[in-house]
Amino acid sequence: MNINKHSRVKTVGISSFLALLALLGVAVFCPAPTNEVQAATCSGSETCVSTSTFDIDFLVLSTDTKVFALDFLLAPKLSISLDDPNPGTIDVAAQPTASGNKISGATNFSVTTNATTGLGVYVYGNGNNALVGTNTGNTIPATSTVATSLAGLSNNTWGYNLSTADAATNADSLSYKGLTASKGNADYSTGASGTANLRLTLGAKIDMGTAPDTYSNTIQIQAVPNGTATAAMNEISRAREESGL
Repeated sequence: MNINKHSRVKTVGISSFLALLALLGVAVFCPAPTNEVQAATCSGSETCVSTSTFDIDFLVLSTDTKVFALDFLLAPKLSISLDDPNPGTIDVAAQPTASGNKISGATNFSVTTNATTGLGVYVYGNGNNALVGTNTGNTIPATSTVATSLAGLSNNTWGYNLSTADAATNADSLSYKGLTASKGNADYSTGASGTANLRLTLGAKIDMGTAPDTYSNTIQIQAVPNGTATAAMNEISRAREESGL
C-alpha cells in the first residue's frame, strides 16, 4: 500500500496527539507523589533501592459532653380502708320521743400515707347536707352549730364527729358539727407518714315531729397529702393528663 506524503503527515500528527493525551492522562490519574523521595543509589552488585518517606498525621477531634439531670419523683401514696363488716353504710334504727331521742351510729376506717408531711381527712356531702326521707321526701337538716355533746343537738337535726378511734368510744360525749355540702376544711390532720385509725360517728336527736321514714344521705371521705406532697400529686396528675394516661 502506498502512503502519500500528506497521509503520512496526518498519521504522524494524529499519533503524536494521542501520545500527548496519554501522557496527560498519566499525569492526571497518576500524579507524582509529593512525599520526599531519596535518590536511588547503586554500587557494584548491590541491589538498587529507592526509599520514600511519608508523613503521618493523626487528627484528634474535639469532644462535647452533655449533662442530663435525673429527677426521680416518688409519688405520695395514700389509702382508706373501711373496717366494718358492712363497709360504707351506717344503719341506725331509733324511736322518736317527745323530748327528743338521742341516736348515733359509727364506722371505723384507717388512712395510710407515705408522705412525710402527713395527710388531711375531709368529710363533706354530695351537694346536699340534709338527710332525706326515701318515701316522704321530708328532711332532717344538719345542725347549724357545733354541739358539744349528743344531747346538745337541737331536736330533729343531725351532725357528725371525726376522731381517732380510741378517743371516740363514747358517742354521748363527742362534739357534733353539721355536714358541709361541699369540701371545706380538713376534719383531721396528721403531721407525718404512717397510719391513723379513725372513727366517723353520726348523731341525731329526733322527736315526734319527724314522720316515720328511712332518712339517708351520702357522705364523702377524702384523704389528701399535706403541703408539698399535694403539689407533687397535682404535678403527677397534670403530667399523666398531658401524656394521655
